[in-house]
Amino acid sequence: ITGIDLGEKHLAAAATEDDSFLLNGGELRALRKYQNQTKAKLQRKISRKERGSKRWKRLVRTKNKQLNHLDNKITDLLHKLSRKLIEMLLERGVSTVVIGELKGIRDSVDYGSRMNQRLHQWAHAKFAQMVEYKAKGAGMIVKYVNEEYTSQTCPKCQHRHKPSGRTYDCPECG
Repeated sequence: ITGIDLGEKHLAAAATEDDSFLLNGGELRALRKYQNQTKAKLQRKISRKERGSKRWKRLVRTKNKQLNHLDNKITDLLHKLSRKLIEMLLERGVSTVVIGELKGIRDSVDYGSRMNQRLHQWAHAKFAQMVEYKAKGAGMIVKYVNEEYTSQTCPKCQHRHKPSGRTYDCPECG
């Protein structure tokens, strides 16, 4: 059994009973940043042209073409990373994959404009779906677990206590 924690910086953190590893999301973040910069640059140019003019139409076509190309690159990268994750799990003999469910993580959250943009472009559901169908294709069982309070709950006695710092010490069972 392995648990997978999806993230924005590290696309997946996987932990088995005796091993753990990270799947770096740096390349994906770089593509998203480039996509945002390209979109902003072209949108600024478009906004300065008269709507419906020849130049405006050409810029809109260019913008759509470039953004579609970048979307395809992002999807391709997600496929490659999900395949790499499944291959690493197969090497370790994993038969059950438990993925943290992140439904509603973006609801009513305000971390500032840049962090909000990154959070809302985070492709966690798409990546989880890719991991799920590839894992099932490899004969693995896939389960989703609600992640609420998992970092505050003791794995031994199930007592909930908010930790201070990076170390969790349960006041109930020690």
